[in-house]
Amino acid sequence: MYNPFKSKAFETPPSEDFLQEAVEPQFSELENHQWQLIARSYAPPAQYIPETLQDAKLVEKAMFGVTTILLQDINTGAIRKEEILGSDENQLFVILDKADRYGMQYIPFNGKRFAVALVPPEDNVVA
Repeated sequence: MYNPFKSKAFETPPSEDFLQEAVEPQFSELENHQWQLIARSYAPPAQYIPETLQDAKLVEKAMFGVTTILLQDINTGAIRKEEILGSDENQLFVILDKADRYGMQYIPFNGKRFAVALVPPEDNVVA
């Protein structure tokens, strides 16, 4: 009879080198780098965040989304990855879409609170 727990998938590998974390290259600030953007991707915020998620950094990424930017040095060919919480693009259209779908949106900025709301066309007429 086949025993699934005796499968090779459950065996430990002979070496544990694969568990070592990747070492990020250290770029000297004294070197003259000419970084060029080679790729950019944006993972939007999650629609649902599980209540059991405990890691604060993962919760932030899930709430605000993450922009990943890959840069390559023209001189050396070195590649650098930068992650930005949220989007690096203008959020005006996102805010307007939320105001259209969910109603008035409040935006705190410099100690003030701004409101963005949809004005129906019939109320938009100037007399």
